[in-house]
Amino acid sequence: MSDAPIRMDEYLVSEFGQDPLFRLIKRIGATDELFDEHIMNLNLGAEYSTTDIENWYCNDDLKPATMRSWIKALEEYIEVRTVGNRGVIRLDYRAVFRVRMALLLREKNFKLQRICQYAGVQPLDPEVINSRRSLSVPDQTAKEFEVMKAIIGQMMAAGLIEIREGIPILRIQEVIHAHLQDAQKSLPDPKKIEEKLDQKVNDLREKLDEKLNQDRLQARQERLNSILTTNKITRQLEDEARELWSKKPEEERTKKIGLFKRIEDVEAKQEFIRKYVAEHFDERLRKEFE
Repeated sequence: MSDAPIRMDEYLVSEFGQDPLFRLIKRIGATDELFDEHIMNLNLGAEYSTTDIENWYCNDDLKPATMRSWIKALEEYIEVRTVGNRGVIRLDYRAVFRVRMALLLREKNFKLQRICQYAGVQPLDPEVINSRRSLSVPDQTAKEFEVMKAIIGQMMAAGLIEIREGIPILRIQEVIHAHLQDAQKSLPDPKKIEEKLDQKVNDLREKLDEKLNQDRLQARQERLNSILTTNKITRQLEDEARELWSKKPEEERTKKIGLFKRIEDVEAKQEFIRKYVAEHFDERLRKEFE
């Protein structure tokens, strides 16, 4: 018996596990609503339009104009692609999923401005900063969590961080002031202590920045690898389909023009290639990542 196809919800969870809107939806317990029939039936190689979104999700509460204004406000996060002089919007499966997450949060009474802040397209206010911190910790991989834990541990040991209600608070000025007071009588130049503490803080900040940059680069590389893999598999399957088509009997590959002339049936060929790719894509993708 062959393995079952990869479920779209499992595939999207693995790809969007670190996405801020997905983590927020997971926190409020709305993942079952997120993976509706439209999301479960997304095609990895297909493109969709705002008309598709309108047919799937617009109703008396969500007007088409409102839906399009939300997409416009979140287009940097959604990664909208436009084609032609008229700027027609095209959405791949990732973009559709991001739109669905935003609209689901709208159903849960989240305002557009707040969603834009979670998505990183608008500056964060303190409430969102604290909420995003609480969302990120449970979803860290063990390795990432240990790295961050070690860095924060060093800062706590130096007295530069205090945990208040589960949130790390920087105490740089307080620590500097305390050290200067303790050392004032014995040290002739308190500025050296301040410089040393500043250097330690800068070193720790550089480590944090380096770790964050590495995470961003890794996420971009994973997205690029996914795109390249999808394109490679599609090209391979199309080449295989063309080879199989060329081996079909002439009667199947051609159509009759007039009494004696036959020409290749281009439409039938394209349909054959399309069906072959759709039929074998999931299996080939699974093998690629085994």
